[in-house]
Amino acid sequence: MNEHPAGGPTAGVPTGPPGMSDLTSFDHVRPDDGEHVGYLGMTTDGLFVPFDRLHRRRGPASELDEAETLLEELGLGYLAESWWLEVDGEQVAVRIVELRRDVVVVARAMEDMTAHVAKALDLTRTIELALPTDRLTPA
Repeated sequence: MNEHPAGGPTAGVPTGPPGMSDLTSFDHVRPDDGEHVGYLGMTTDGLFVPFDRLHRRRGPASELDEAETLLEELGLGYLAESWWLEVDGEQVAVRIVELRRDVVVVARAMEDMTAHVAKALDLTRTIELALPTDRLTPA
């Protein structure tokens, strides 16, 4: 899941989630390891709104250093967690197997989502979701 965008900090930059698409957004890369940890949306009053790699708003509009710190502390660990995917009105246990700028790919979990052991995944039938999506929620 180490994705490093080509073309510089503004190439192909997404806008914010629905309702926030009027924000000018740019990538935020963690300075100590170069990991792309999210996006910052700049408001018209000069504040910055942090969004994670799944394009979810992660905090209020704030000064740049506060928004950057929030994303750096959040990191990418949430991508390895268990998730629920809404499929035909039901919640299906999934795990994230791939993340690109505007797409997340998930696979159905084949075991109990509460176990603290490695999860078996059905990689033969992955599901690709355009970002942002409201169908994917933390388990």
